[in-house]
Amino acid sequence: MSVSDPNTTLHGHGRTIFVAKKIAGFHRYYAHECNGNMIFTVEGPNKDPFTFQSFFDKHPSSNDYISVSFTDLFFKRYIIIKPMFKEYVADHVAGGRSHYDHVLYGITKVHSFPYPNFGQTLYCYKKENNDELIPVGYCIYQ
Repeated sequence: MSVSDPNTTLHGHGRTIFVAKKIAGFHRYYAHECNGNMIFTVEGPNKDPFTFQSFFDKHPSSNDYISVSFTDLFFKRYIIIKPMFKEYVADHVAGGRSHYDHVLYGITKVHSFPYPNFGQTLYCYKKENNDELIPVGYCIYQ
């Protein structure tokens, strides 16, 4: 079954943990903990569903530092965060991590009013040896 087949669907669910700690100044934070896992199902006509799992952990980068300006907080009322993740894909739901691993960016709009609230996250694959980001999925938080 090919995910590129227009009659094939890929969907998933999972959990994400994101913990930021205040480190200095007006609003300067450090993304202390970012990780999670997803269970994906690939379905297509006349095919048995195929399920696999992925695990992701924060990969240290300059994007771990989050600055919120007065303008961001009170006029724009949002910031964009872009942590880098290392993702590992398991061959099946019960099993260990496979040989396939790569870097993803999770690009998320965080609204500041009336209270901090995550918007949807766009996940982008980073090509090796260049800075090109390719959208590969998105997350809707519930």
